[in-house]
Amino acid sequence: MMKRLRILTMAGLGSAALMLAVVPAAAHGPNSSHKSTVLVTGRGSLLATTPGITTGATSRANFALVVRQVGTGPVRGHTEFQIHTGLKHLTFSSTSESNLVVTGCTVTYGGTGRMGRARGFTFSATAVDAKVSGCTATKDEFAITITPPVGSARAVYTLALIALSRGSITLR
Repeated sequence: MMKRLRILTMAGLGSAALMLAVVPAAAHGPNSSHKSTVLVTGRGSLLATTPGITTGATSRANFALVVRQVGTGPVRGHTEFQIHTGLKHLTFSSTSESNLVVTGCTVTYGGTGRMGRARGFTFSATAVDAKVSGCTATKDEFAITITPPVGSARAVYTLALIALSRGSITLR
């Protein structure tokens, strides 16, 4: 559809109509300059395996995440993960996110971060939004693996994909 906006008259050059083409967004196709945005947000709590205990003990854990990528640009966001083990707790905070992959209702990403005040840790996280159409999960789920810096005596912490006991994850 074309819309005539204004007739322009310029001395000695005559007049011309300024026309604007109006095209629906769906007509732009895959080669359009419009960039798709992936945004994952979530916060909640779950029962996580207690670090350093091999008997299958669990402790309450909390997480929060905001991860965003526009088109093929850099992944930006922040992830927090904390396990409460009595008077002590393990706290992980990301300092950069990367490698965002979306498959259906599942988002996997990784990056670097710090455990408490110690830097140099890497992590890989998975978040599942059960509300996405076609998802086989019945509840939102979260998983994280935290790897210490090379040469560190700290152990790797792995939380397998587990349903949230409270909170939600949203994939847009």
